[in-house]
Amino acid sequence: MNITVVGACGKLGSQICEVLTKNGHTVEKVDLTLNNSISTSKNTDGIIDASLHTATISTALFAASHNTPLLICSTGHSPNQQKQIRKICSN
Repeated sequence: MNITVVGACGKLGSQICEVLTKNGHTVEKVDLTLNNSISTSKNTDGIIDASLHTATISTALFAASHNTPLLICSTGHSPNQQKQIRKICSN
């Protein structure tokens, strides 16, 4: 599978990338330190968000607009952010 990992250079994101690669998946790394963004992601079968909670809404919007499965691993979302994420993902 082709998996996009947002926050790929962080502690969790780098470990996720390593496990996915070892298991034969193609990994597209997205991270601010790589100077790229989720908006350039193409042909992905799924997105794993291991970024900061402040980036989750934009990642969820991208996933929803491309009908792509999303796994959110980040924490620390405010109640308002949680509400926004639920609304985006329910559409």
